[in-house]
Amino acid sequence: MKEAYDTELASLQDYLSKQAEIDRERVIYRELMQKEKEKHKKQMIENKALEELAKERRLDSIRKQVQVQTEADSLRVQSATAASEARRGVGALDEEPIQKPLFTLYSYTAKQVSADPRLRLEERLREVGLLNSAYGRQAMLQLQLLRKPRPDMKSTFKFSES
Repeated sequence: MKEAYDTELASLQDYLSKQAEIDRERVIYRELMQKEKEKHKKQMIENKALEELAKERRLDSIRKQVQVQTEADSLRVQSATAASEARRGVGALDEEPIQKPLFTLYSYTAKQVSADPRLRLEERLREVGLLNSAYGRQAMLQLQLLRKPRPDMKSTFKFSES
C-alpha cells in the first residue's frame, strides 16, 4: 500500500511540476502581452499628440491668413460705413447701389391690382357671402373690364354656368 501511495505521490508531484512549468511559461507570456499592450497604448497616445500638434499648426496658419490687418483708429470707428453711406445716397454714384433689388420684377403693383373692378367685386361678394352662389358667378361674368385684355394674357379656363 505504501508503494501505491509513493507512486501516486510521485505521479502527482510530476504532474504538479509540469503544471508549474506551464504556469511559469503562461506568466511570462502574459507579461509580454501586457508590455506589448502598454507599448501600443503609449504609441497611440504619442500619435494622437502628434496629430493634435499638426492640427494646431494648420489652424494657426489659417488664423494668420484671416487675421485682421488694421491698426487702432478711433476716427475710423466713428465714421460711417459704406453701407450706411449708400443707404443715404452719398458717394454711390459710380457704383451699383447696395439697396438695389436682386432681381427686376415684372408684375403688377398693389395699386394696379386694387384698381381692377373684378377684385373689388370679388371682395364685396366675399364679404356678404355670395361669392360661390349663382348670383355671384353671374355678376362676375357680366362685369365689364376697364381695358380690353391683351391677347397673350387670355386664359383657357372657363367658368361653369351651373
